[in-house]
Amino acid sequence: MSHLMISLGLLFCLDIYLIGKTMDQIGILITLLLLILMAWVGSRMVKLEGMRTLEKIMRKMQQQEAIGSEMLEGSVLLLAGLLYLLPGFLSDLCATLLLLPPIRRFVAILLSRHAHTFAARNRPTRDPHSVVIDGETIHKSNHPDSHHLN
Repeated sequence: MSHLMISLGLLFCLDIYLIGKTMDQIGILITLLLLILMAWVGSRMVKLEGMRTLEKIMRKMQQQEAIGSEMLEGSVLLLAGLLYLLPGFLSDLCATLLLLPPIRRFVAILLSRHAHTFAARNRPTRDPHSVVIDGETIHKSNHPDSHHLN
């Protein structure tokens, strides 16, 4: 998670630099209009791809199939939406790339592998010298109809 935040911070700084250079070349008004247009078009594209992904999830749920990959792709779409919210040309380019199905699937696979690695690394470990005794818990009730164990 921290790698993602650092990457987004660096991307934001680079975007601010590129916005400044673009303003110097084509002017403030045109640059701002381009940024607004790209954010608007990008949000529409994220919404469209999100609806397609939701339809896939619903269809697979009706057929009682696993939906894990679609959920991961939905997470990638969420990241694309976040990138469109950041002002900048480079972040919009990255977001647009995440909307392409092959790239979205690839990033979803990477996220899945990262999640498995994270889960394995953070799994609580048991003291190798401890003893585990399987047991059963019996709850006694004070209700008159219940059967009591002695």
